[in-house]
Amino acid sequence: MLKNIIITLLLLCSFSIMVSAQSAGGQIRRAVKKPQTTNVTPRKPKTTNKRPTSKVQKMSESQRKSIIQNLINNMVYVEGGSLMMGATPEQGQDEYDFALPAYKGTVNSFYICRYELTQDVWKAVFGRLPEYYHSDELHNSNVVGRNKAVEVNWKDAIRFIEKLNTITGMKFRMPTETEWEYAARGGVKSKGYKYSGSNNINDVAWYHDNNDIKEKSFVIGLKHPNELGLYDMSGNVSEWCSDKNLKRNSKREEWKELNDNYRIRKGGCWCSTEIGCKVSSRDFQGIQDYCNTWCLHGTGLRLVCDRL
Repeated sequence: MLKNIIITLLLLCSFSIMVSAQSAGGQIRRAVKKPQTTNVTPRKPKTTNKRPTSKVQKMSESQRKSIIQNLINNMVYVEGGSLMMGATPEQGQDEYDFALPAYKGTVNSFYICRYELTQDVWKAVFGRLPEYYHSDELHNSNVVGRNKAVEVNWKDAIRFIEKLNTITGMKFRMPTETEWEYAARGGVKSKGYKYSGSNNINDVAWYHDNNDIKEKSFVIGLKHPNELGLYDMSGNVSEWCSDKNLKRNSKREEWKELNDNYRIRKGGCWCSTEIGCKVSSRDFQGIQDYCNTWCLHGTGLRLVCDRL
């Protein structure tokens, strides 16, 4: 009897607790353990310095052949003749010493390219720009249609000409200083301009005072041509000549070799003064130098050949 009373009381207590919980809106839940946290930092995905190449247009074989053929088509015939070189009267009194004194030069007929050598032509031969080139230009080294004047050192220029001759079977070369200045002055059509094609430098040249970029060459052919239809003979990039660095003396017929490791460059570049862009101006650069300083970036070349 007592046992039955105790069981009945226990059942009544359990029932009362459940009713109280439900009336209060409560729910009975199992205890859930919280997940343990750690101080381990999640690994970041690895990144590379490679630029995306999905939008890079690679040069096809047909484009390469077309670019080289276009170079050949732009070779301009220059009738031979004689000229007074260096500090001639129309060049003014503000000449650098290297242009003194004036002297007579003679050239045979030859062909010279209408334009300075471009990045496109360089890439058509070598596939990409030189490794020392501007970083942003290197990224676009496979992009076609970049007709900016290429800027190269002497040894790479020689390598380029050798490979171009192998591809074409022709005999391209650098101009001599006399050939270059004769063509820059307009050859037999010369009008005696101070700069190549004009007495107003802004008509024909990219140089220090009209260059807002201050560190790169310009697209070719944007200024006016000279009397022979040649573009950028003044400014944009200085152009290699095959001559060693020679200095004329006052007798005008004797030459002195200053250093076998230097070659003449002509025309001035985007960082040159007005004096440096005159057709008479002459400069020199070491054949061992690489384009690793801002001033060396201003040296390019223009091709010539004796026959097509």
